Amino acid sequence: MKRKIQLDQNGIQITEDQAQRAVFRWAKDAAILWPELRYMYHTPNEGKRNPYTGQRLKAEGMRSGVPDICLPAPRGKYHGLYIEMKVGRNKPTPEQEDFLTYLAVAGYKSLACWGEKSTIRAIESYLKLPKEEEPCIDVPMKSEPKGE
Repeated sequence: MKRKIQLDQNGIQITEDQAQRAVFRWAKDAAILWPELRYMYHTPNEGKRNPYTGQRLKAEGMRSGVPDICLPAPRGKYHGLYIEMKVGRNKPTPEQEDFLTYLAVAGYKSLACWGEKSTIRAIESYLKLPKEEEPCIDVPMKSEPKGE
């Protein structure tokens, strides 16, 4: 099945950046219905950088293949949702496929979506899965308890 190239109102192909911004604009409004969307975030792993910045970011933990979007909200049998966003005929890289596979095995819903509409449908579908009835909450302590 061929994927359609998404075009804007002027007939210009939409970039992945533009589609991703549209998803986050939708999420801001949809957070009224699903408050956990306030915690959805993008991992800025892409882009051209000068060699110094690239080395510094790698030293700080930047990794190839990390999906674009993370929604840290457990649903159903999943710990959270990771999405690698694509547009047009772009495909996930081998590193992205490897990362998505790892996340799936580790208990996350992980997938690649093409365009903003497909991504929004996937997020809505995920958020409609049942929540855990009794979530386990481990609140970090500000300091160690004092001994008796």
